[in-house]
Amino acid sequence: MVVSAYGDNNQIIESHTFSVNTDEFGYNEGVFLGITRDAADIRSISFKGNSVVVDNLMVAVPEPETYAMMLGGLGLLGLVARRRRVLARFLSRRKRPPGRPFPAGRVPNAVRR
Repeated sequence: MVVSAYGDNNQIIESHTFSVNTDEFGYNEGVFLGITRDAADIRSISFKGNSVVVDNLMVAVPEPETYAMMLGGLGLLGLVARRRRVLARFLSRRKRPPGRPFPAGRVPNAVRR
C-alpha cells in the first residue's frame, strides 16, 4: 500500500510504502498509519493498493444536545450570579438595629469590603 500526502497545487509532499498482511477474518488487526508534519500543509491524502480499506476516518463534532446542555448550564450560572447580586443589594439596603450583626452566611459583599 502506498500512502501519499499532497500539498497545494496537488504536489506530493510525502509518500510512504507499507506492507499490511491480515487474513480475511482479521478485523482490527491492521496497522495504524499516519503522517506527521511540523507545518499544517497537507491538503489531501491518497491510499493506493489492492483491497485497501480505510475505516474510521472521522472528526469529532459535538452533537446539538451537547451545545444545548452547555448553553443551559451557562444560563443557570448567569441566573445564580444575578440572584446573588440582587440578594446582596437587598441585604445591603436593609436597616439593622445597631449591635445586631447579619446572620451567618448572609453577609452581603458590600458589607464585607
